[in-house]
Amino acid sequence: MTAVQPAAALTDLLLAAAALALGLALRASGEARNHRSWRLGFFAAAAAAAGGAAFHGGAHAAALWDLILLLIGAATAFFIAAALSQPYSAWLGAGLAITLTALAVQQSPLPFHNAAFHLAEIAALYCLFRGVQRS
Repeated sequence: MTAVQPAAALTDLLLAAAALALGLALRASGEARNHRSWRLGFFAAAAAAAGGAAFHGGAHAAALWDLILLLIGAATAFFIAAALSQPYSAWLGAGLAITLTALAVQQSPLPFHNAAFHLAEIAALYCLFRGVQRS
């Protein structure tokens, strides 16, 4: 991929800002120790999205793409570890359902599939955040 994708870059920036804000909001909560894996997941997701904004904005370095994939994997691992350590909630289930639906959209031939994925992931992260707050 060599083309610049302004919509994907912009929505990646929005996703990065949302993930960072949610991670910081958990950090400020009174139960900071119990939310460590969640916070790390949100921060890794924010870093991955920021890298994605640079990549979709034209910084097409293979090393950057590898770093983005590593950060996505780290965020996923932190979220899974955190989710397994708390009771299921409808909010967590909604976050997972939105993510799975968004992944299908991202892999589709629809126009702006990356941008649509990023916007859906903002909603998914919010659902995860609400699930953490309810635990």
